[in-house]
Amino acid sequence: MPNELNTEDAITELEIIIGNALTTATAKTVLDLQQTITSLRASGASIDAIREVLLQDLNQGGIIFGAYRNSIKNTTGNAVQFMADAAIRGKYGDEDITELKWITAGVNVCEDCKPRHGKVASWTEWSAVGLPKSGFSVCKGNCQCQLVPSNYNDDEIKGVVRRRERKKELERRLNG
Repeated sequence: MPNELNTEDAITELEIIIGNALTTATAKTVLDLQQTITSLRASGASIDAIREVLLQDLNQGGIIFGAYRNSIKNTTGNAVQFMADAAIRGKYGDEDITELKWITAGVNVCEDCKPRHGKVASWTEWSAVGLPKSGFSVCKGNCQCQLVPSNYNDDEIKGVVRRRERKKELERRLNG
């Protein structure tokens, strides 16, 4: 794996992914605003009424600004995971680990990821068929799967899975 993707390349790749996600979210919001304003104007709403509708949406996290907030929240939340994954790839590369095992984590494993559990392949092979959180699967950016060195024993794998489950538990408690 050292020659396949170094940490610097991974960070550059992640900057592009995150930048594109933020740009897409912003562009969609602008289009939603334009559509809403056009529809309200066509129905005869005054500028003050349109302003009030948009301010209400902004203050209450409505369909336009709520969707934007959620998109930004998801992108920035996933950015932390992306950076952790880049660091892991760098660490594995530095240790000359060339074979990685797919590990599913969590209770809601999607039908795309489930058959991959326990399978071993190189970084290049996993990249070709889809990495965790890469968007190849039904679970897309919500994927909790992870690639670990193929020689991880059951206790090490349980530790990886348990960390993911613990993270979900803490998020549920925090979000109430």
